[in-house]
Amino acid sequence: MRDTLLSFIGMLAAISFAGGYSGVDAAQSFVNRAVVSGRFELSAAELAKAHGSEATRAFASRARSDQQTAQRELERIAGQEKLEVPDQLDARHAAMLAELTDLDGEAFDRAYARMQVSVHQAAVSLYEAEALDGQDADLRGFAEGNLPKLRERLERARVLYE
Repeated sequence: MRDTLLSFIGMLAAISFAGGYSGVDAAQSFVNRAVVSGRFELSAAELAKAHGSEATRAFASRARSDQQTAQRELERIAGQEKLEVPDQLDARHAAMLAELTDLDGEAFDRAYARMQVSVHQAAVSLYEAEALDGQDADLRGFAEGNLPKLRERLERARVLYE
């Protein structure tokens, strides 16, 4: 009987922990990763205007426009949900941006396209997971609504990289 009671208490604690804390953590994690990825994309697009070829600039211009809209919406939702919005790039994205800063012409185009494929693959995976398993309805809806544009940009980034 004692073991059954302890098992029951342990199960209740696990359910309580999973239902409350991890949902907030998962939402904050999604916001952190999505905002940082978006900020990288906006910063990289600015560099593309100065260092990229016409094709790279065209890709960057459209990506920038799409991302600005998505970023505003995500920051609005995060504010509603009392989630923090990171104001800096993480180390990985900062290093990628630093790499782009030192390049011009064809070398810039190649690195930019490679990074766009990588960043968009990660973003599509992140948004798919949030759309499928997200606990917050607004963030889940945001992810679902933005997946088509992310997938389209991933395909265009692949073409740019070829």
